[in-house]
Amino acid sequence: MRIRTLSRPAVVGGLVLAQMLIACSEEKPSLPPDPGPGGGSATSSSSTPTDPMVSEETANEPRGTAPEIVIFVERNGYPVPQRWQADAQLPDACLLLTAADPKTLLKGPFAPIQRMSNDMCIIHDEEAPQLERSISVEVRRPDEPELVSTGHIPRNRAEFWAAEDFGIGLVAGHTDPKELNDLSGLGDYAVWYTIYDGMALHAYWDDKFILAINVRGPEVERGLAWAKEVAKRAIEQTRELNEQS
Repeated sequence: MRIRTLSRPAVVGGLVLAQMLIACSEEKPSLPPDPGPGGGSATSSSSTPTDPMVSEETANEPRGTAPEIVIFVERNGYPVPQRWQADAQLPDACLLLTAADPKTLLKGPFAPIQRMSNDMCIIHDEEAPQLERSISVEVRRPDEPELVSTGHIPRNRAEFWAAEDFGIGLVAGHTDPKELNDLSGLGDYAVWYTIYDGMALHAYWDDKFILAINVRGPEVERGLAWAKEVAKRAIEQTRELNEQS
């Protein structure tokens, strides 16, 4: 499968604000059997690492732009697009997404999982191209606007609102931080709120990692329970990876 990324949509706190634009051939990728965690081979003979989570050679390279040719590997029963650059200190968002089995929330069949950035992946029902039934997972290090006023990632609701209020108002219609819901037990600070057709969860931990999850389509309670489990796994895996490095 050839996928040409025309442009990266604007992303605010992990929320996709424009429809993804792709041009795909009709031929679907030929995928090897799922080898289980840590194994597997790519669907292309490219020199791209077959394991998107570990590569000492490329872990510190700059992010760069999306490749024209997307290489898929089988992970957790799903064809997963490889990372553009490997990162030994961050779990792969696509693997976090598929390990939690999106079929428990969305009915499918699914359109191909798409990597919107090196650190963000999204899956949606094939019959929902406007993302009204979709899940996105993003795990990354801080960037603007999280560091503008405080010098560190948000540690409470006031700092979160200062960093994300514009995006939240745009995609969720919230105009007051009282409409947000704090969560305990997920890193240094976590919050969730309703969005159009669903819910969003943000988590911050160790003053240098950020997770954003958006679930659209399922009932809010089901989406929240699913997102909380993914957040726990993301925090655990990140700490394990950084203890090893």
